[in-house]
Amino acid sequence: MHDTSARPAPAPLRLSRRLTQFAARPFTHFEIDDFVSSDFYHALDLAFPGAEQFAGGTADGKRAFNSRSESFGAFLNANPAWKMLCDAFCTPAFVTDVHALCRRATIRTRGWRGLRPWVLADRAPRGRLCRRFIQPVKVTFEFSRLPRGSWITPHTDGNSKLLSLMFYFPDEDWKAEWGGGTAYYAARNDQARRKWSNWRNDHVSCEDIDAFFADNATMRTVSFIANRLAGFVKSANSYHGVAPIECPADRERRSLNINIVAA
Repeated sequence: MHDTSARPAPAPLRLSRRLTQFAARPFTHFEIDDFVSSDFYHALDLAFPGAEQFAGGTADGKRAFNSRSESFGAFLNANPAWKMLCDAFCTPAFVTDVHALCRRATIRTRGWRGLRPWVLADRAPRGRLCRRFIQPVKVTFEFSRLPRGSWITPHTDGNSKLLSLMFYFPDEDWKAEWGGGTAYYAARNDQARRKWSNWRNDHVSCEDIDAFFADNATMRTVSFIANRLAGFVKSANSYHGVAPIECPADRERRSLNINIVAA
């Protein structure tokens, strides 16, 4: 357990007033630098979950520790800084603010359903009629570790996901040439955009990767910088991924993924 009793609490997590970068095309994405105070970030960094908490890796090498894990609640209770941060993401004020930020993009991707205000599922009315006018949501968390050689293939995220946020935790001496940034991909033309439209989130396979990059280009790579929060709205073309990590064998790319999901 890490003592954070003397650490300052994070500022209110209002994203809409703190954007460093925002773009609506080809899908809505944004960034916030210095997301929390430096002291609070340092407390989070020191208490980042150890390798023993993470399950076996995926085919691409990624290892994850998420809020579905039986030990996730115990981890938060043992680490007050992380509990404070995760609790802040699960407040009505945060959910309301981030929906306001992403409303136009959600309308573009989901039609009239995007108009419905986001309401935390445990606070949402249960009547079927009421739920026609609101969107119940839940907030989920996933700590991620990517060792050398691992990568994340281009994908668009699951169809129930509304918003994806990524909070970066590079080592202090992390070098840019090691990679770790999140790449966003855009179709080179309308024909390619229709061809690769992917609401169901089929990951691009190794066999199809050359064809994918013949039709799609990297339109932005969000640099893997300490205390940076990056986010995007899920769409049929919200392709993103992480190029193979080239760090030393004793290092890993560390991040927290925060997801707002339709409940």
